[in-house]
Amino acid sequence: MQCYCLIFICLKARKLEEHRRKYERKRAEKEMKEKLERARRAREEHAKAAKNAGPQADTDGSGGPGMADFYQFLNDPEIMQAFQVSIHFVLLYAMK
Repeated sequence: MQCYCLIFICLKARKLEEHRRKYERKRAEKEMKEKLERARRAREEHAKAAKNAGPQADTDGSGGPGMADFYQFLNDPEIMQAFQVSIHFVLLYAMK
């Protein structure tokens, strides 16, 4: 009689453990699904925001904001002359 009770208790314990694992697995799957859904929504919102932003005046198409302004800055003859003067000084000091 004791052996039968021990087997019965072990079977019940195993069922309870399997039941607990099943719901832990389902909970983990649900959390993963929600995480993936949040990531998908974030990507969609980011794409939507990028689409709505459209081309901006301060970008040159290379993705770097402000690069168009920088190139316009380099077209200034005074700035180019200053760069050339500074390059000459660098070369003079490098040869010493």
